[in-house]
Amino acid sequence: MFKKNKTSLNYVDYTPSHNPKYKWDTKQADNNTTIVTIYIERNTLSDKFAQKYFKKPKVTKVDLDKFGSFVWLKINGEKTIFQIGQEIKTEYGESVEPLYERLATFIEILRKNQFITLEKPLQKQ
Repeated sequence: MFKKNKTSLNYVDYTPSHNPKYKWDTKQADNNTTIVTIYIERNTLSDKFAQKYFKKPKVTKVDLDKFGSFVWLKINGEKTIFQIGQEIKTEYGESVEPLYERLATFIEILRKNQFITLEKPLQKQ
Protein backbone atom coordinates (compact mmCIF):
# COMPACT_ATOMS: atom_id res chain seq x y z
CA MET A 1 0.00 0.00 0.00
CA PHE A 2 2.61 2.52 1.09
CA LYS A 3 5.98 2.37 -0.54
CA LYS A 4 9.07 3.39 1.32
CA ASN A 5 10.76 6.37 -0.23
CA LYS A 6 14.20 5.01 -1.02
CA THR A 7 17.04 7.44 -0.98
CA SER A 8 19.90 6.69 -3.28
CA LEU A 9 22.83 8.11 -1.34
CA ASN A 10 26.07 6.94 -2.77
CA TYR A 11 28.99 6.50 -0.34
CA VAL A 12 31.38 8.33 -2.68
CA ASP A 13 29.20 11.44 -2.48
CA TYR A 14 29.95 11.88 1.24
CA THR A 15 32.43 14.55 2.36
CA PRO A 16 35.00 13.55 4.98
CA SER A 17 36.47 15.96 7.54
CA HIS A 18 39.25 15.51 10.09
CA ASN A 19 38.19 15.14 13.71
CA PRO A 20 39.80 18.10 15.54
CA LYS A 21 40.19 15.89 18.63
CA TYR A 22 43.24 14.24 17.04
CA LYS A 23 46.52 15.97 16.36
CA TRP A 24 48.57 14.91 13.37
CA ASP A 25 51.69 15.90 11.50
CA THR A 26 53.70 14.99 8.43
CA LYS A 27 57.24 13.88 7.71
CA GLN A 28 59.16 13.12 4.55
CA ALA A 29 60.03 9.46 3.95
CA ASP A 30 63.18 8.29 2.18
CA ASN A 31 61.51 8.19 -1.24
CA ASN A 32 60.29 11.81 -0.95
CA THR A 33 56.80 10.62 0.05
CA THR A 34 54.89 12.52 2.72
CA ILE A 35 53.83 10.30 5.62
CA VAL A 36 51.10 11.32 8.09
CA THR A 37 51.25 10.42 11.77
CA ILE A 38 48.05 10.66 13.85
CA TYR A 39 48.43 11.03 17.64
CA ILE A 40 45.94 9.42 20.02
CA GLU A 41 46.11 10.80 23.56
CA ARG A 42 45.38 8.14 26.15
CA ASN A 43 43.87 9.90 29.17
CA THR A 44 40.96 7.82 30.48
CA LEU A 45 41.09 6.21 33.91
CA SER A 46 41.85 2.79 32.44
CA ASP A 47 44.57 4.33 30.25
CA LYS A 48 46.19 5.93 33.29
CA PHE A 49 46.10 2.60 35.10
CA ALA A 50 47.75 0.87 32.14
CA GLN A 51 50.36 3.64 31.90
CA LYS A 52 51.27 3.30 35.55
CA TYR A 53 51.29 -0.48 35.92
CA PHE A 54 52.01 -1.74 32.41
CA LYS A 55 54.20 1.12 31.14
CA LYS A 56 51.84 1.96 28.28
CA PRO A 57 52.52 5.25 26.44
CA LYS A 58 50.45 8.39 27.07
CA VAL A 59 50.24 9.00 23.34
CA THR A 60 49.84 6.35 20.64
CA LYS A 61 51.16 7.14 17.19
CA VAL A 62 49.47 5.83 14.05
CA ASP A 63 51.64 6.10 10.91
CA LEU A 64 49.70 5.94 7.65
CA ASP A 65 51.23 4.41 4.52
CA LYS A 66 51.80 6.49 1.40
CA PHE A 67 48.29 5.94 0.02
CA GLY A 68 46.62 6.58 3.38
CA SER A 69 48.72 9.69 3.88
CA PHE A 70 47.78 10.94 0.41
CA VAL A 71 44.09 10.46 1.21
CA TRP A 72 44.45 12.09 4.65
CA LEU A 73 46.07 15.17 3.16
CA LYS A 74 43.26 15.48 0.58
CA ILE A 75 40.54 15.41 3.26
CA ASN A 76 39.53 19.02 3.82
CA GLY A 77 35.80 19.00 4.53
CA GLU A 78 35.00 20.14 1.00
CA LYS A 79 36.06 17.30 -1.33
CA THR A 80 33.85 14.26 -1.68
CA ILE A 81 35.20 10.73 -1.50
CA PHE A 82 34.71 10.55 -5.28
CA GLN A 83 36.86 13.66 -5.85
CA ILE A 84 39.59 12.30 -3.57
CA GLY A 85 39.48 9.06 -5.52
CA GLN A 86 39.99 10.91 -8.79
CA GLU A 87 43.06 12.64 -7.35
CA ILE A 88 44.49 9.29 -6.18
CA LYS A 89 43.94 7.80 -9.63
CA THR A 90 45.68 10.78 -11.25
CA GLU A 91 48.65 10.47 -8.87
CA TYR A 92 49.08 6.66 -8.71
CA GLY A 93 47.30 5.28 -11.78
CA GLU A 94 46.43 1.60 -11.98
CA SER A 95 48.43 0.68 -8.86
CA VAL A 96 45.48 1.69 -6.65
CA GLU A 97 42.86 -0.49 -8.34
CA PRO A 98 40.24 -1.49 -7.29
CA LEU A 99 40.22 2.15 -6.27
CA TYR A 100 36.81 2.86 -4.79
CA GLU A 101 36.53 -0.43 -2.91
CA ARG A 102 39.89 0.21 -1.26
CA LEU A 103 39.13 3.89 -0.65
CA ALA A 104 35.72 3.14 0.90
CA THR A 105 37.29 0.54 3.20
CA PHE A 106 40.00 2.98 4.30
CA ILE A 107 37.51 5.81 4.86
CA GLU A 108 35.32 3.48 6.91
CA ILE A 109 38.30 2.48 9.09
CA LEU A 110 39.08 6.16 9.69
CA ARG A 111 35.43 6.83 10.52
CA LYS A 112 35.10 3.88 12.92
CA ASN A 113 38.23 5.03 14.76
CA GLN A 114 36.71 8.54 14.89
CA PHE A 115 39.66 10.10 13.04
CA ILE A 116 37.19 11.61 10.57
CA THR A 117 33.52 12.44 10.27
CA LEU A 118 31.39 12.05 7.15
CA GLU A 119 28.96 14.71 6.00
CA LYS A 120 25.97 13.44 4.03
CA PRO A 121 25.44 15.00 0.63
CA LEU A 122 22.48 17.24 0.09
CA GLN A 123 19.63 15.22 -1.30
CA LYS A 124 18.06 16.30 -4.54
CA GLN A 125 14.30 16.31 -4.55
